[in-house]
Amino acid sequence: MGGAGNDELYGGEQLNPDDNERDFFEWGASSADGSTDTVFGFNHQIDTLDLSDLLINEENGNLEDFLSFSFSGGDTTITVDADGLGSGTDGVTIVLDGVDLSSIYGSSDASTIISQLINDEALIVDPNTSPFIPPYNQFDDGLNPP
Repeated sequence: MGGAGNDELYGGEQLNPDDNERDFFEWGASSADGSTDTVFGFNHQIDTLDLSDLLINEENGNLEDFLSFSFSGGDTTITVDADGLGSGTDGVTIVLDGVDLSSIYGSSDASTIISQLINDEALIVDPNTSPFIPPYNQFDDGLNPP
């Protein structure tokens, strides 16, 4: 879980997007401190970014007011504006290391990327909307050795 300050979040035992384990990367309200968090091993097909505790009143606004995307060196940078009111307000920057969502989804348009992430169940912005995938505790079943 991303908290206050700069964080590094790692997904799966193998620390890469091909580990075939569903990982939930969560950000709480305390994450909106202007820090930069880097996510390693994110796979849009099985992992989930959970921003539901971070975003404020997103159900009353346009998600493009809360999320913006940039792309460089094969990474995606998501700038999260927690209240959707624009620059100078609380937020967090999330870097998806080694994941270029513009290449994956064939567009750098924020609306397209947000829509596709939600369709892929890779983004939760509000637990009261569908689809909602409740987090669960993973266990090592011995089938995916490190």
